[in-house]
Amino acid sequence: MAPLTGVETITPASPEFTNAVQSLVDPAILPDIQSILAFCYVLRNNSAKTIIVYSTRWALTDGSGRVISHDSTWWNLATLQGGDAIGPGASRFVSPIFRLGMSRVGPTGPALALAVQRTLAAFAPKAEVDVSLETVVFSDGIALGRDATNAVAQARGYLDAERQLSDLISQTSAAGGDVAQLLTSSMPARSSPPIFQGSNPPGYDDTLSRHRQVVVSLLLKRIQVGSPNPVEAFQRNIAMKRYLTIVPQ
Repeated sequence: MAPLTGVETITPASPEFTNAVQSLVDPAILPDIQSILAFCYVLRNNSAKTIIVYSTRWALTDGSGRVISHDSTWWNLATLQGGDAIGPGASRFVSPIFRLGMSRVGPTGPALALAVQRTLAAFAPKAEVDVSLETVVFSDGIALGRDATNAVAQARGYLDAERQLSDLISQTSAAGGDVAQLLTSSMPARSSPPIFQGSNPPGYDDTLSRHRQVVVSLLLKRIQVGSPNPVEAFQRNIAMKRYLTIVPQ
């Protein structure tokens, strides 16, 4: 994998890999994931900034030379810390199984066994599997990498969806309008979700539309169940992230 400034990738070829994995993954599941470790790596944040977005592409080449891409993007754009974010000096185990090894959120038991089985079925028969760290976005907005996964566009769409909705709520409130009615009218008609593949990852417009729908639905649900000040809490969160502008380097 090509190096990116401020981060380090520890691959199965590295003598550090085994110890790094053991320090990050629950010992109870280590025996269950030995068969897929060849497709994994450890991402270490050597910078003084938090990593808030990171994406990986697995390029699977079959015997005929045909390449199929498997992409995964992790982020914490909700609070910019904790969760999928990687703090300064911290490391994260990265695998084709989303959040594998993460305490309390990664798959275990039968769900893990099924995920491992599916990963092996997709990866093991291939003539070649190339793994690349595509994108890293830091908490100051600096984005590194070639970004074949469209992670930067997706992150911008995510943030803009929240900001645009927050601005619309503020305008409606200032005009004396009904915010709940605004949210209800903002819900789009249900339609079949688009199917994205590695060669065609979702971009800005897709993410903007989908995340706006998610946020509107969540706010309406919280209003309906009587959560305390859900709209105000949402707007405070958006105000806290207004500074963040993602800039590719």
